[in-house]
Amino acid sequence: MAQKLLLFWRKPARRCWWEGVELDNVEGIEGKLKVWIRRVWTLEMRKSVILLLLTIAAILFYSSHPGRSTFPAKDTNMASDTEGDISPIPSPNLRTQFGGRATLVRGFPSKGGIYLLSIVGLVELDFLALDRFHETLPSTNPSEEDAFCNRMRAMGARWFEDETEADKQPPPRIKDGKLVGSMELWLGWPESGGVWVLEIEEFEGARRGVGGRIRNAKDMEERCKVIEMMGGAFFRG
Repeated sequence: MAQKLLLFWRKPARRCWWEGVELDNVEGIEGKLKVWIRRVWTLEMRKSVILLLLTIAAILFYSSHPGRSTFPAKDTNMASDTEGDISPIPSPNLRTQFGGRATLVRGFPSKGGIYLLSIVGLVELDFLALDRFHETLPSTNPSEEDAFCNRMRAMGARWFEDETEADKQPPPRIKDGKLVGSMELWLGWPESGGVWVLEIEEFEGARRGVGGRIRNAKDMEERCKVIEMMGGAFFRG
């Protein structure tokens, strides 16, 4: 919706029509005088409206990513007063965290910092050999944890100095009259070798339904086919 309204920025929509009005008691005119008036209706965007739409779009986007939420984390020492709350309770020491709409996976490399994968589905969990229904803890062996982080990177995980840094990602911006967000990276690893890669701007990906289709894949082979179908490129070696 916001992206459609932004089409009127610097390119307003106009509608024109004629309207008849009858005037009484006009000097020098006997009876009524009918005058035709040209009316113009214009729809255009103002800067204040653009900022409001950007704010709404950013809130909707970040609220759907448990690792990039713009909202303050809940205090784990406080009981929830809201029955049926779907927000995940922050558990920064867990490998997997199940939210109301998505799953977040963390990796803790020996070099420090943290790797994050948000909105993880069946294929990613299977690729990472993680339980789909039970929370898991990171490995206490640094070598094993580094190996796990490398597998996370193969799924497009990003590294941050700490988890709070993920909340500081730049909001969407306007470029050439269009709402532009960050780039999304989709990877697929076929059994025959090589890798399928698709990198796409997040709002363009949403418009084309890229993420929804790729996440509907039942296994890695099907994921690779969907990435190819959506315009991805294949690399050997």
